[in-house]
Amino acid sequence: MPVTIGQSAGATLCVVEGRIAGVTELASELDLDPGVPHEHVLAAAFSRHREAVLGRLGGSFALLAWDDSTRTGLLAVDELGSRSLFFHDDGARLRFATEVRDLVELLPRQPGPDETAVVSWLVSGKLEPDQTVFAGVRRLPGGCHLRLAERHWSMHRHWRPQFTSPTRVTLEEAGEAVRRELGRSVVERCGGRAAGVFLSGGLDSTSVAATAAASGTTRLHAYSALFPADAMADESEFVEIAIEALGIPSHRQPTVAGGVLEASARHVREWRLPAASPNLFFQRPLLERARADGTEILLNGEGGDELFGCSPYLLADLLRRMRLRSLRIRSRELAGGDPQNARALRRNIGLSGAAPRWLHAGRSRLRRRPPLHWLTPPAAALAADNRAPWLALDGPRWWAWLADTLTAGRERMGVHDHFRRQLASVHLAGAHPLLDDLRLIETVLRLPPELAYDEDVDRPVLRQGMRGLVPEAIRTRSTKSRFNTLLVDALGGPDRQRLRDILEPRDAEIRAYVTDARLRDVVNGPVEGDHPYIWAQNAWRLASTELWLRSLSSESDPAVRSDEAVSA
Repeated sequence: MPVTIGQSAGATLCVVEGRIAGVTELASELDLDPGVPHEHVLAAAFSRHREAVLGRLGGSFALLAWDDSTRTGLLAVDELGSRSLFFHDDGARLRFATEVRDLVELLPRQPGPDETAVVSWLVSGKLEPDQTVFAGVRRLPGGCHLRLAERHWSMHRHWRPQFTSPTRVTLEEAGEAVRRELGRSVVERCGGRAAGVFLSGGLDSTSVAATAAASGTTRLHAYSALFPADAMADESEFVEIAIEALGIPSHRQPTVAGGVLEASARHVREWRLPAASPNLFFQRPLLERARADGTEILLNGEGGDELFGCSPYLLADLLRRMRLRSLRIRSRELAGGDPQNARALRRNIGLSGAAPRWLHAGRSRLRRRPPLHWLTPPAAALAADNRAPWLALDGPRWWAWLADTLTAGRERMGVHDHFRRQLASVHLAGAHPLLDDLRLIETVLRLPPELAYDEDVDRPVLRQGMRGLVPEAIRTRSTKSRFNTLLVDALGGPDRQRLRDILEPRDAEIRAYVTDARLRDVVNGPVEGDHPYIWAQNAWRLASTELWLRSLSSESDPAVRSDEAVSA
């Protein structure tokens, strides 16, 4: 996305990337013409309010403000970190950019891998919100800003989730609140532009599509990947139901498993980072088709499982308050009615989650996680043990877990950065109302947590809110399609040789982190004891990381280097 620059008469500079809200109100307060560019309004607001202006802004943005008269300024991102800023300080100069690849180009030399971050990525597929896989390159976490002065900088937090007691509402009222906020979010993001929507046939994507169609404010077109050879993943029947009920045109793309590693190699070439998802191989063609059709913004329904799912740590709160009858009811609902699983949940989540914070902290200090046998000794020594970061938030355990999941948890998984890059690759704007709309997230966090529990279906609040909007066959569907088998079939079939070409060479960079025995098992796997999907997920992550590691030491195509290493 192009960056726009504006400068006020008072020599204050402002640069913004993304979508920013609250500017109209600031312009009115500052007696500025409503037609003045946003950057001029923000420059004037920074001159008057300094960094306190961040509390007046919303949206999805990265922002630079600099007052040349005082030689001070700030770098900031939105509360959820849905837009990113990356920075590097070499002791003499602070450099920053909105993408890692652009920042690396600014540095005198390419940084090597951050060993701790690479190990974390290999173990869990997650990084801390301020980490990147490049040594010395940091990411500005959501809700944070850098206070800039001429010769120094410091990081500060201007927003964090705050607990407020849930509003006592019925399921019907909660559903109506969610429906209202989702409608607002979709309309704000589309802004009358020609919109496309990723439509899988599931509840979340159909809810977003149905909300957009009902708004009447945008021309809508659906894009769906179909998997006729894979009954576990194919949702052709439900896509057809949604398309017919909503009355929108659609493009349906039959897809076969294969090309996963080529898509990951292309991501390394384009973004100089390992891919965050293996699903690029079937999503990229849909994005290209949407762009060719004239789509201006693409809606995505990802994130509903977490946003509208129940918080398991309500069990811990019920135990702490000795509400034992409610504990039994909720654990049974969470276990889908299975008594044995309900007892296990009371023990493993309720009892463990109810422990005081000091006990969790003491346990982490005294009992380090056992070394992972498949990591080399140096890599195992770097493996972090931070299994409950949500405990740092003040509030009931159910709220702390859910608030962390919906904010910093998404940053750890690289969700926002992944979707932004995926769309930028084909020059499309994106909208992710279930992921990056703070008002919708805060609405959910204020709902009574027990409303999210149901013995028969998940996401009961969303299902209630979509009554009359989403086709009943989808709204009341209790099963959910899984894409797990696609990755297993690809790496076990068409991509098997490519996997070997990447991981088998004796000079593979990944051998600094993963034992030879484990690499052998991955290449030949799944071996006995491996769950097929866990094997495939780990195999893909190892291969994707290897492609990136090799790219650091060569300007050539990382996928070609892997093939050359085998034949040499």
